[in-house]
Amino acid sequence: MNASRFVRLVVGAALVLALVLVVYLNRHDLPDIERAVERSSHVWLAVGTGLFLVWLSMWTLLQVACRRAVGAGGYHEFGRMVPLTSAAIALNLVVKSSNLAGIVFFSADARRRNLPATRVNSAYLLSVAFVDFAFIVPIAAAVVVAVHDRKLPWPEAVAVAVFTALILVRAALLVAAFRNKDFLRRLHALPFQLWDRVRRRSPRPVGESAVVDEVYDVAQLIRRRPVAAAPAFAFAVGIDVVGIAMLWAALAAVGGGEHFLVAVVAYVMSVIFASIGLIPGGLGVTEVGATAVLAAFGVPIGLAAAAVLIFRVWEYWLPLVTGLLTGWALRVRDRRADTEVLA
Repeated sequence: MNASRFVRLVVGAALVLALVLVVYLNRHDLPDIERAVERSSHVWLAVGTGLFLVWLSMWTLLQVACRRAVGAGGYHEFGRMVPLTSAAIALNLVVKSSNLAGIVFFSADARRRNLPATRVNSAYLLSVAFVDFAFIVPIAAAVVVAVHDRKLPWPEAVAVAVFTALILVRAALLVAAFRNKDFLRRLHALPFQLWDRVRRRSPRPVGESAVVDEVYDVAQLIRRRPVAAAPAFAFAVGIDVVGIAMLWAALAAVGGGEHFLVAVVAYVMSVIFASIGLIPGGLGVTEVGATAVLAAFGVPIGLAAAAVLIFRVWEYWLPLVTGLLTGWALRVRDRRADTEVLA
């Protein structure tokens, strides 16, 4: 076992133990959570399920809008993009890759349909960038609400500040990189060079990269046609807006109040914890963090935990299950197509 894997194992074990400890210390609230889930409003559960379908549609619209922006397709492909998008979401939930893992489904579809791979991959990379940058909008809203009410716990406040700073630095670096391909190549090679130094190896040289070329080409397309990218950014913001609405519906379903602004703060924290957690999807950390935020705003702990569990069904488990099924179906279809070609 190498050092990095050992460190991840130790940290992961410590995290699991911490979560078990949190559950144990709050075990007296477990009956309240169970009752809140059992008595949840069917109307609000139906609303939340409908919002999940809208959420999935927003992800799909983001993909087709990015394809339109780079000249690789358009909105007429919405139906075809739904299973691909669903499968990509599921893969991104189980793999820590900053949403980059899902590109494999779009790349495979491009090969099967003889589409220009560079433009298809560029469209997906553009969608990932928009998702990152669009999250600044709910973060700003959450900070305003938290500062106004002064109820955000200090660990969550620190996490918001650090995560926001990382996004802003990332955005500044990307803007600079998009103006200079050599700088973009150096930026892309930097993490690998640092890792080489940690492993006491000679840093690999900065060279040409297909990924860098694709990202740079995307940047030039958007710089020439910025208006074409506006719908994609709007859909990326829409993903977060609908995500907030799902948490709001879950909160209302268990009788925890219909305070949309409280849901904004809790949603932002759930995304941050899911992003920085070592476990894919932020399992455990996300639930505890979002519950703590809701409790800080006066929601009883039992209702807060029940609301978060219901929200995670819509935001994590449903996308995971449906995406895995569609991903499996896509693989079966591709294998059959390959078999027919060989025959």
